[in-house]
Amino acid sequence: MSTTIAPAKINLNLLLTGRRDDGYHLLESDVVFTEFGDNLSFAPSDHDAIEIIGPYGDGLGTANNLCLQALAAFRAAGGIIGPIKITLTKNIPVGAGLGGGSADAAATLRYLAAQTNSPHMSSDLAAIALSLGADVPVCLHSNSQHMSGIGEVLRPIAQSTTPAPAQTISGTPILLANPNKPLATIDVFKAYAAANQPFSDIVSNSGFTAAADFVALGNDLDQAAMTIMPEIAQLLQDIKTQSGVRAAAMSGSGASCFGLFDSDANCQNAAKILTDSGYWAVASVII
Repeated sequence: MSTTIAPAKINLNLLLTGRRDDGYHLLESDVVFTEFGDNLSFAPSDHDAIEIIGPYGDGLGTANNLCLQALAAFRAAGGIIGPIKITLTKNIPVGAGLGGGSADAAATLRYLAAQTNSPHMSSDLAAIALSLGADVPVCLHSNSQHMSGIGEVLRPIAQSTTPAPAQTISGTPILLANPNKPLATIDVFKAYAAANQPFSDIVSNSGFTAAADFVALGNDLDQAAMTIMPEIAQLLQDIKTQSGVRAAAMSGSGASCFGLFDSDANCQNAAKILTDSGYWAVASVII
């Protein structure tokens, strides 16, 4: 049996720069991943199967699961793998906007690629990932990346070799929190389109050395999301009032938000306070 983690994805910012003829929005976003995530295990079996357990296992059906879609797409692209059983421990809330399903599919592809003897399969993974969803390619990397296009154009976020006075990105304590409500990405984009907001100009992030620098660029979807779910605004306010918080924002299309903290202790204390207030909240660090 082999086990791996599917790290939660956080959009430190999100700028919408245009819209393609097919309806997909063009974006610029700086993405990080956390030590917290879903867990997957893989074992040889006499037939393909998936078992979903964990705190949020009841929120997902096994039929047409993205992990099984990843397995089918891998084989369709020429990957050779025998029947496997996937056990998914679902720790990330469903519909939270933390890349859970995409991260699970990407973790499955990484495992499958490690099992094949085909030399070209690694180069094919990015195309397979994109066929499964716009967020799957960045989750395939599971490290700090700048996204553009519809999310498929990636480049690593350069980090300073000399630590700045502010914290560098990797190792930053991060709080993940959610109002305990799912929010559909398509609904947020519809609300954004209805508001007729102008598209953002591309902002260079060269020279940024701290995660909080990226957060300051903003999120073009936050107002649309708050229109649908006002609880997001209150959650953000509750994060911003915690001791040691350096920056706070909504991640991606919501409803999850995050806070960057000056210490693990303050981050963990904030997670307890928010959990006691009825939110889902987890303290982690950026990997």
